[in-house]
Amino acid sequence: MLPDKSSIPVWVRVELQARRRATILQHALAAGAVLTPEDYKQDEIWAPGPCTAEKELPHPDGLVAKRPIAAGSELFKEDLRHPPAIHRGQSVELEAASGAARIRIPAVAEQDGEVGETVQLRSGWNGSRLTGRVTGAQKARVE
Repeated sequence: MLPDKSSIPVWVRVELQARRRATILQHALAAGAVLTPEDYKQDEIWAPGPCTAEKELPHPDGLVAKRPIAAGSELFKEDLRHPPAIHRGQSVELEAASGAARIRIPAVAEQDGEVGETVQLRSGWNGSRLTGRVTGAQKARVE
């Protein structure tokens, strides 16, 4: 209030910040690089907005960068993925099942794939293209 009892509206811009734990990258990572304990550190940071939930990445060891990430950046789950169980050009055991009958076909992966993903494969028997769901390391099941 002013001395003459009048008032003046004042607009104020406020940025809320809260302190929380974060996973910070120590040096730049290329897309496809596998994370090791030397690549990051856990640190306390000031972050914009009220922190209602922890965003700390518990154990990123062995995860793979989806894209290039600059040194000093905070790592998020969205930046990382699990390493592929099948790599392009790798030999794969493809299983086909019908009722109680099961057959295993040698194949070659035409793309990388994580467990649960669908990948394109080429049959080792006749070279035909097949689609399979990755079930484990070097293993897939016909879809």
